[in-house]
Amino acid sequence: MAAAATEEMFRGLVARVIRRLERDKHMDGFTDDELVYILDRTYEHLKPMPAMVEMKAPLVIFGDIHGQLADFQRFLNLVERPPLTRFLCLGDYVDRCRHSMEVTMLLFCYQLRFPNDVTLLRGNHECAKMNRGYGFYEECRRKRSVFVWKKFQRCFNELPLSALVNNRILAMHGGISPDIKNWDSLKKLQKPRTNLECDIGIPLDLMWADPTQDTCGSGWQYNKVRNASWMFGNDVIREFCELLDIDLIVRAHEVTPDGHQFTGDKNQVCTVFSAPNYCGVDGNCASIMKVSEKLEISFVTLKPKLDLNLLSPDRRAELAKQTSHEVKSPMPIGHKAGSPPQKANSKEGASTPSSDNTVSAGMPTPPATPARTPPKDKDQESLKTSIHIPINSCEKSGAMEPGNHGNGGGPGGGLGGKRDEKEPPVRSQVPPPSSQPVQSAAPPAPPNPSPAPVQPAQNSQNATTASPAPSSGSQATAGSSSNLSLTSLGSSAYENSKSNS
Repeated sequence: MAAAATEEMFRGLVARVIRRLERDKHMDGFTDDELVYILDRTYEHLKPMPAMVEMKAPLVIFGDIHGQLADFQRFLNLVERPPLTRFLCLGDYVDRCRHSMEVTMLLFCYQLRFPNDVTLLRGNHECAKMNRGYGFYEECRRKRSVFVWKKFQRCFNELPLSALVNNRILAMHGGISPDIKNWDSLKKLQKPRTNLECDIGIPLDLMWADPTQDTCGSGWQYNKVRNASWMFGNDVIREFCELLDIDLIVRAHEVTPDGHQFTGDKNQVCTVFSAPNYCGVDGNCASIMKVSEKLEISFVTLKPKLDLNLLSPDRRAELAKQTSHEVKSPMPIGHKAGSPPQKANSKEGASTPSSDNTVSAGMPTPPATPARTPPKDKDQESLKTSIHIPINSCEKSGAMEPGNHGNGGGPGGGLGGKRDEKEPPVRSQVPPPSSQPVQSAAPPAPPNPSPAPVQPAQNSQNATTASPAPSSGSQATAGSSSNLSLTSLGSSAYENSKSNS
């Protein structure tokens, strides 16, 4: 009877912590002893788990969260919570942002309350030497005590490193390893529990490796960006998937401008990043991956909520113009879709475009298109678009093109992306001087009347209805939220045919 009463009290404590975090986003009112008791029970739950766990679809996969509790709850409001939906989190719950302890405690409570529906993997920031210096230690010391931080770290040491979904999708935080020769390399792997064990062999690569962003890259290369582990090329991805007979590798660890990004000539690696506007300055979107029972994948993508006070005046002006046109483009403002970016040139005979309506000399200026009014709802979740694409043949649109991205979870993380500024300037079309008398030109025809404003699509929470795919140059609008879906043909249709997008 006493044991049953104690267990009932513990379940009540976990439920109260979940309610407090979901409603108030803090743990005030709970003592250190209560939190330590939850962490001790979490340790007992995680310790028997192997380094690689097996899961069944359907499920939702989260990438890096990094203490962004409000954004994590925005995702929770868009999907069904456990036990209605299984969660697989790929690590990096802590550091960088100020609610790491609340995010981790919420995930631990979810796992204790729904042990069969929530699985947490270990990221590189769940290692003591990382979160000791990147914010989590100081947060625990400031809000609670160093003793609480040590209890968290003991739980981190027992987190699995990888997960296998329906024997077809392999998930981890970082990447693959040259030391993985077969399934036994993962199934018999021992969980690293010391800093030294985290820095060598397969555990290091599962938490730190990256796919190369060079489309022509091949083989294994030392990861100079991380100063640890490897970068692996397209040929390595193909050979690894053939070796283990899997269709897709899902990982996190890197900031992606659109929240998710496919890599490899067969798109067999997908990076998922779930922290929008990373650290408050990157301006990136964030995504979670939904995997159906038939292994159909789709994405829910949130736009960043930017703090304009932290941005430079030039960046604020650029975002304002992009928002007015309801487009977020990697190209400079003034660049027209389908044409290369133009380089400003002050020399005689070169035209310098200043806006989207700038045209060559001597040509009339077309009328401006009225700005679209973004849809409104409680969380500013905006347009959804479905694109039916097989996993093995996902065509890369402009929103998925690999760029010079930052380090995601590692030191010096950030968002990059270089623009091509080597295009020759556009010469003016003014005719050369002539000795013949100049005849007055006929007045230009009156411009066409302005088109009617485009009505925004009806907002919906279901991403199953297919609609025309967006153009390669359009992305989510900065400053609001949106959902972008990519749906595959399922595990029985992993052929190499390309679907229309």
